[in-house]
Amino acid sequence: MLTVAQRASVLTAAVVLAGAGLTGCQDSGSDASRGPGGLRSGGQSTAPASAASPEPPAAPSAAPQPDDLPEGMPLPQGTLASVDGTAGAYRLVYTVADPAAAVAAYGAALEAGGYTVDPHEGGVVASKDALQVVVTTTPTTLEVAFAAE
Repeated sequence: MLTVAQRASVLTAAVVLAGAGLTGCQDSGSDASRGPGGLRSGGQSTAPASAASPEPPAAPSAAPQPDDLPEGMPLPQGTLASVDGTAGAYRLVYTVADPAAAVAAYGAALEAGGYTVDPHEGGVVASKDALQVVVTTTPTTLEVAFAAE
């Protein structure tokens, strides 16, 4: 069985590699780079600007949630700012007012959801069945990376 540090390293590497693989999928102007509703991964509309409208484009909205989140997985409070990853291995970044309080509350929510939670400085590592979750913080965000083993 892997240690908490080993699980965190493996999960982080998987999510980083999945995100790096998607870098080649950057918008080239084609409809293939658009998600449902014409959204790019950052939540920005890809609809062409109207030539008759001199108004600047609207600010990007919150990022869309992946459709294949694990059933019953609790999600943290905050504004979902970005999503990286693919097919069940994602990194979700939430903007939060108090990251320390947010990670404590989210760790408690994971534990209440049946996850085994191991706290570490600035975050938690959690697991349930084959799902591994790594939660970290920055001064303004809560980052949740997860993947199935």
